Amino acid sequence: PFGGFICSASHNPGGITEDFGIKYNCENGGPAPEKLTDKMVEFTASISQIKMCKGVPDVNLGNKGVYTIGDRIIEVFDPVEDHLNLLQRCFDFGRIKALFARPDFSFVYDS
Repeated sequence: PFGGFICSASHNPGGITEDFGIKYNCENGGPAPEKLTDKMVEFTASISQIKMCKGVPDVNLGNKGVYTIGDRIIEVFDPVEDHLNLLQRCFDFGRIKALFARPDFSFVYDS
């Protein structure tokens, strides 16, 4: 089971006393339990140095493609494309659009 790190400063403030806009969601897509994130914070507080690899070229994450660096393969892809394809299999956007266009339908959204 794996999850993913999400850089989202809109949800989590940045700065030295904050969490730098990074959150972790579990394999189910939902937020990680607090006991897990507390453990992550504990581990990151003990970091004493950052080691950087010298001679590794920059990979432009804005250009989709496959890059080989030494014996490593890096694939840059557009996650929006995959996500949209999934959503289109789950939802009938045409019917939703038609519903929103009906004069007898109202919708309230609060973010």
